[in-house]
Amino acid sequence: MLLLTPSEQQQLKESAVAAGLKVSEFVRRCIARRTLPRQIPQVNWLTYLELGTVCVNLNQLTSAATTAVKNGQPIPPIDLEMLSSLSALVKEIQKQTLGTTTSDEVEV
Repeated sequence: MLLLTPSEQQQLKESAVAAGLKVSEFVRRCIARRTLPRQIPQVNWLTYLELGTVCVNLNQLTSAATTAVKNGQPIPPIDLEMLSSLSALVKEIQKQTLGTTTSDEVEV
C-alpha cells in the first residue's frame, strides 16, 4: 500500500497521464525502474503517417520503373538509384520524427 497526500496523489495522476499510462502501471514502472514511454507530439505522428504515404508512392514508382526496364519498355527518365536513396531518406526522417534510432522500437 502506498500512502500519499492529496497533492502527491494529484501529482502522481498528472505524471501518469503525461506518460500515457494508468496510475498503477506508472507506479509499477517507476518502482521497477522500467523506462516510461516517450510522449510523441501529435504533429509528429501525422508527419510520420504522411511520410509513409510518400514512401509508398516512391516504392510504386521504383517498382513500375524496374518492371518497365525488365520488360524492355520505355520509361520516363527516372534515376532508380536516386528513388531508392530518397525512399531510404524518407524512412530515416520518419524515425527521427518519432525520436527513434535504428535500435529503438516504436509502437504504432
